Amino acid sequence: MALYWSWAWGDETSTQLANEMGWSRSDTNTSRIGPRSDTVYTYPGSPTRYSLGTTGARYVQTPASTWLQSGWICIPIFATTGFSGNEAWNLVASYGNANSIQVYISNTTTGEVTLQLYDNTFSRTQISAGTITANDWHYIALKYDHSLLSPTAELWIDGSLRCAGTASWSEAQSTTGVYRSGGFASAGSLPSGQIGQIVVYDTGSLSSGNPYDPIYCTRVNPTVDETGVGTFSPSTGADNFAVLDSPFDSSIFTANTSSNVGDRVVCQSSGALGWYSQLGTTPTVINGLTTHVWASGSGQNGFAGVSNDNSTYDTGSHITPDTNDPTYGYVNSADQPSDAAPWNTGSLLYVKYEVS
Repeated sequence: MALYWSWAWGDETSTQLANEMGWSRSDTNTSRIGPRSDTVYTYPGSPTRYSLGTTGARYVQTPASTWLQSGWICIPIFATTGFSGNEAWNLVASYGNANSIQVYISNTTTGEVTLQLYDNTFSRTQISAGTITANDWHYIALKYDHSLLSPTAELWIDGSLRCAGTASWSEAQSTTGVYRSGGFASAGSLPSGQIGQIVVYDTGSLSSGNPYDPIYCTRVNPTVDETGVGTFSPSTGADNFAVLDSPFDSSIFTANTSSNVGDRVVCQSSGALGWYSQLGTTPTVINGLTTHVWASGSGQNGFAGVSNDNSTYDTGSHITPDTNDPTYGYVNSADQPSDAAPWNTGSLLYVKYEVS
């Protein structure tokens, strides 16, 4: 098993997420879906963190490219105002094109949780997972397999297995899908239900720990420009890293004016202001890194890369940037690309975007 994708929230609005960053949302009203800094999934020493608040029946969906047919989707959730209950409003869910696996509140009074395997022809298999409490963080880890004609799932909450099941029906496999979370808290305005972060693993076993063990996902930023190829001009200031860091802002960027295959902008996050010092703690295990990129303008293909030595890179899928709107791409690296050793607090970190 390895990290497949991870996401730590910033202060980006739901409008930015939906219109520019590749996400989808069920409501365009930013007072019903939006970033929060008052209730966050955090640890001592953490840099400023955010959660995403959702209200009533509102939810968000991840970019389609983040979905796996079989794997784990792990999300910490916090309901500040009591629970909402509906199979379409999920603590966490994997929505496939042929069937879905959902975790939702089935009793708003007791906080009972139900795991549901749902076929798009309206067949259901439902299993009780016991109860959870409001006003507490709960780490929801859903293991699922859509590759089977009768899908399977396990539900782990706060590191403990609550239930498992196999669909009672046999239908088509899901081959495409998205992840969804939100709508599990009762209030009609923020703050309400908080989504702490999202971590996705593929199947297999981790080199250390378990996928259902609670873990933190933290944003880190590039701090130094490295020598690249071609001409990249920051939209403001003199440094590429300063316009490529968090939070996302489509009005601040670096422009590749030469636009040749092989052109690449490279930044480093290491040293005294490096990525491990940005964590604010010394982690006992690092399950991997996800580098996120957005590109627009030329329509010329490109990809993200991550490295620990600026020589050997893990690279993501090639994306074709839209000429008007940002196009999302990413790359995951479960281990150091140069030697397959675990990432650690002594690792250097280089990130790039390369024209292909």
